[in-house]
Amino acid sequence: MKFSVRSLWFVLFVTAIFRIPAYAASPNLVISQIYLGTGPGTTQPQNQYVELFNRGASTVSLTGWTLQYAVTSSAWQVFPLSGNIASGQYYLIRATMTGGGVVPLPTPDLTISTSFSPTGGKFSIVNDTVVLDSSCSQATKVADTVGYGATNCSEIQAVNAPADTDLKALLRKGGGCTDTDLNSLDFSLVTPVFRNSTSVRNLCTGISGTRSFSLVDQGATSFQSGGTSTPLTTGYARLQPDSSSSAPAGVAIYGLRQNGTLVTETGVPASALVTSGLIYAEVNGPVNTGLAIANPNNDDVTFTYTITNSNDVQSFVTGSLTLAANTQMARFLNEWPFSVQSITGVLSFMTSAPVAVTTLRGFTNERGEFLVSTLPFFDPSIPASALPTYLPHFAVNGGWRTELILVNTQGAPVSGTMTFTDNSGNPITVPIGTITASSVAYTVPQGRTLKFILPNSGATLQTGVVKVTPNAGDRSPVPIGVFAYTTGGVRVSEASVLGTAGTQLRTYVENSGTVGSVGNIESGLAIANADVTVATVTLQAFGLNGQLQATTSVTVPVGGKTARFVNELLPSLSTSFKGLLRITSNDNVSVAGLRGRYNERTDFLITTVPITQEITQGSSAEVLFPHIVDGGGYTTQFILLNTVSGQTSSGTVKFRTIGGQLLDLTVQ
Repeated sequence: MKFSVRSLWFVLFVTAIFRIPAYAASPNLVISQIYLGTGPGTTQPQNQYVELFNRGASTVSLTGWTLQYAVTSSAWQVFPLSGNIASGQYYLIRATMTGGGVVPLPTPDLTISTSFSPTGGKFSIVNDTVVLDSSCSQATKVADTVGYGATNCSEIQAVNAPADTDLKALLRKGGGCTDTDLNSLDFSLVTPVFRNSTSVRNLCTGISGTRSFSLVDQGATSFQSGGTSTPLTTGYARLQPDSSSSAPAGVAIYGLRQNGTLVTETGVPASALVTSGLIYAEVNGPVNTGLAIANPNNDDVTFTYTITNSNDVQSFVTGSLTLAANTQMARFLNEWPFSVQSITGVLSFMTSAPVAVTTLRGFTNERGEFLVSTLPFFDPSIPASALPTYLPHFAVNGGWRTELILVNTQGAPVSGTMTFTDNSGNPITVPIGTITASSVAYTVPQGRTLKFILPNSGATLQTGVVKVTPNAGDRSPVPIGVFAYTTGGVRVSEASVLGTAGTQLRTYVENSGTVGSVGNIESGLAIANADVTVATVTLQAFGLNGQLQATTSVTVPVGGKTARFVNELLPSLSTSFKGLLRITSNDNVSVAGLRGRYNERTDFLITTVPITQEITQGSSAEVLFPHIVDGGGYTTQFILLNTVSGQTSSGTVKFRTIGGQLLDLTVQ
């Protein structure tokens, strides 16, 4: 699955695109994408297509409109249009007299019986059914014209272009919003983006799209989208600190309601800009992995990746995609352009410029509900630890199961032993696949993963700590836990957990409602002792205003843990508390943040909330939420934390559409 394009093709094709100015017919209706590929292959789209877009604020009725197409200076072909194009909406037109590829397009809004020349031609959107003349002089009826290759009706004589077009498309910048009447500025040559009238809209009419923040030392802030966007709205957010300030840590908590019931929540950390990374990837039956990439640069970015199958070390897939400037892409790995049908392994990537990335795991349960959890991101350039690593929480039996995934981020195999202890640090025997044991040996090939299943095979709940100890001279793999709760034969909750080790840590906590009742939110902690002596851990709760509200200390035995809700650890806190929890210890601890919530069916939903390191010197570099979502049952809660000791943090959150425009997101 290797994507490629000749450099000569890129130069000639981009410089060959010109257009005549948009006219009075509708200055907001434009041609936003053209795909001219014709060759066979397992990674090519099945058909050529052209895409229309409404960049204005009002719906345009297509009654009486036509798409007209001609090869070079030949006579125009006329194709009547129908329906409406709402503000920010796309309209997909598929050409049926082409083929060769195997990747299906989304359901087209219009199918036309023709094919497009890959070397030269022109498209016009016309507010008339009468065929244009060869001189293209009927300007008052033309909304938009795009000419490519060797053709007339261009501001400057176009040049011929090679026919190697199968894996690149002409894409109007800004998700369709850019229209300067000069195609060399308006279009990019990038990986095709499949869109139709049901796709997420890209509104070009935003006027604000910003929210300022100011966090005192130990302070935080929380605000949430209203969930009222119609239709579904997605995009990304840029957290830009003031010039003399440091960037905060951020958490976005997505919530999804179906038929009036909250079915899932997950907490996603804000992302620094990166040029390489590694993630755990799984596409298997009800399990899928999603990837969101935000490109905040003013230039297109190439994203080159390799997907390796941990069940077959000889199996891997390579690919490359080009993401347009200032845009965002969110896709599952079984969707175009990845098109992976089954995988358990890792996806590693490199980019031509810094981007922000986040990874989500989706599970479709027995009710057909979509449960979402967050998968961690790894930087393979950071050496793995030669010391033991810890997963501070697992749960098995009593309705719970845990998948333990060891990720080897290094370029050599690693081996060692994985042991299980109870809260007191004593060895505990747990079900592992078809056996029961208190320890198990592992070997993980380079750049691969190894998964163990702790099934729900008994009535009595067991919880504890997983300790991963490398052999002498080896590095330690990173343990990820994906734990799930099933009741009445239905999996109602799933969350992934990763321990954060340190002696000075911070996280967001929230309590609301009556414990055990509908809508109740409880924050919790799992704290494992990652040292060789008893750990004394101090917990300090600060309100959003940075004022200390409560404090306590707990002791954690060697090899053991404490796992409790914050309202149990700090009972004096208000039942409607929101704020920052500071975690300090005399010894190294591994901590996971948990958030429990009872939905309208009184199902207990659980997700993890990231733990961040407390630092003394921050960075003014921006961070991003690579994916935000509102409407269609979704809400996003935005949480910003000041993690720099003794300093304030201030700046601006800039909400952006998938095309990079201002997103007027209602938050409260």
